[in-house]
Amino acid sequence: MLRSAQAVAAAGLLFAGVVLLQARAGAFDSEFGAHPDESAHYVTGLMVRQYLASGSWSSPMSFAEDYYIHYPKVAFGQWPPLFYAVQAGWTLPFSPSRHSVLLLMAALTTGLAWSLFLSARGHCGALPALALALVLVASPLVQKASSMVMAETLVALLCFQAALGFGRFIDGGGQWRHAVLFGAWTVAALLAKGNAMALVLMVPVALLLAGRLPLALRPALWSSGAMVVVLCGPWYWLTAGMAQQNFMGGPGPNLGYARFASWFYLWHLARAVGWGMVALAALGLAATARATWVRRRGQLAAAAALVLATWVFHLLMPSSREPRHMIMAVAPLLLLAGAGLAWIEQRLRAQDASRRAALALAALLVFALDAFAVPPKAWRGFSGVAERLVSDEGFDGSNVLVCSDERGEGMFISEVARRQPRPRRLVLRASKVLARSGWNGEGYQLLHDRPEELQQYLEGAGVAAVVLDESAPAAAFPHHRMLRETLARDGRWAPMGSFPLDRAGMDAPPGIVMYRWMGAPPRQTIAVDPRELLRGKRVLPLSPSPEAR
Repeated sequence: MLRSAQAVAAAGLLFAGVVLLQARAGAFDSEFGAHPDESAHYVTGLMVRQYLASGSWSSPMSFAEDYYIHYPKVAFGQWPPLFYAVQAGWTLPFSPSRHSVLLLMAALTTGLAWSLFLSARGHCGALPALALALVLVASPLVQKASSMVMAETLVALLCFQAALGFGRFIDGGGQWRHAVLFGAWTVAALLAKGNAMALVLMVPVALLLAGRLPLALRPALWSSGAMVVVLCGPWYWLTAGMAQQNFMGGPGPNLGYARFASWFYLWHLARAVGWGMVALAALGLAATARATWVRRRGQLAAAAALVLATWVFHLLMPSSREPRHMIMAVAPLLLLAGAGLAWIEQRLRAQDASRRAALALAALLVFALDAFAVPPKAWRGFSGVAERLVSDEGFDGSNVLVCSDERGEGMFISEVARRQPRPRRLVLRASKVLARSGWNGEGYQLLHDRPEELQQYLEGAGVAAVVLDESAPAAAFPHHRMLRETLARDGRWAPMGSFPLDRAGMDAPPGIVMYRWMGAPPRQTIAVDPRELLRGKRVLPLSPSPEAR
């Protein structure tokens, strides 16, 4: 009974801590621009929500294509579907508001921290385990993920559960039920994000660290692998080409990328929890390897293996080199730190509550002095523009062009979509319809090199409003300069308002300017199969489809 009460109290405290840190960072007031992918994750989740709410489920691909045409920040297929299903499952009973989805992210972070608390409690006691869970919540790396609509927290939670499940498989001597549970968590993790492939590397390392290599021959373990192949294989086979577009460090594993990424990821993982926690984790790993008194040895071996596998996997996969990829390793690293605290308890004979409390407080103090900070989230400016657009009846049924960098265009689209989940207009991205390039900006090509030609395109596209981001990152693009020249030359375009823009908490002058078309009402005349736009061609459908109205 006491342990259940502890678990409930810990969950409440952890959730409150996550929300307080989100508020302190400014997440509830910021738009979805802290990462270029954030708006894509939000809009894709919104699309899945609208599809489920539509009641017409006969043609999901047509619905997705149509939604992309109207809100071209959908990335379904670029990432697996589970994160968007989780978003839809949350926003259907609640709402797709910014506050709502951030509370979802808080719940996911709480789930990860709570899982750490429950597993660490068996090694070092409730108070030190709670301290470790609070360290996870307060880790600057985890805080950033909690304040953004990104898949990292979900995949970290599922991978940690998979590691704990595999630890039970080791400790239980290779039982079928543990193997099936491990397979289920692995399937879920892989359907959340491809980074979960690190679990494949975790398995042999965990068996080696635990000294249980013969378990690799158990049919139960191979059955979990079969589950993964059958349930996840088709998705990854179908989307392999799209995933390779994210390989920014080369077309495949290479020594040059691995050499630079190795120290990068080690450094950011250490800074996520502080060097004191890293030392405790190393102590816990050493104690686990040498001592026979350690309980649940398999779980600690799996935790250590997941830390190593996460690091190695991101050296082999030359995707974007970003600290967020190490979030998967934070919880298992802190579980090892719990084993280190347990070793200290054994040596100090600090088994009573007061000494354990002192040990927990010391761990928190070491982390606070070494690594704690609240990373701010402050990306604002497009919300007011979107509100002006959707509230002006003069723009009903007309299309809008937004010209900014990847973050800015995504911020604007997500703000319009948040206000109108059922699209009423086409939002055109200048980076897609005025220029052509690859997923990561390679092969850039300007599509209109004269103002007259660009103006003709705008009229044919039925554009009645233009949102022009004049800040430095956006203004560097040739299509941005061509659009600015076109708007200045043609007197039928009139400025209707200027809006301040904040990028990462810094004012980005001169901000955003919104233009209105003052000529005859534009009529959209460009018509083609909408699937062509998905292939990167400069085309538009003739009118919104019934599903999107």
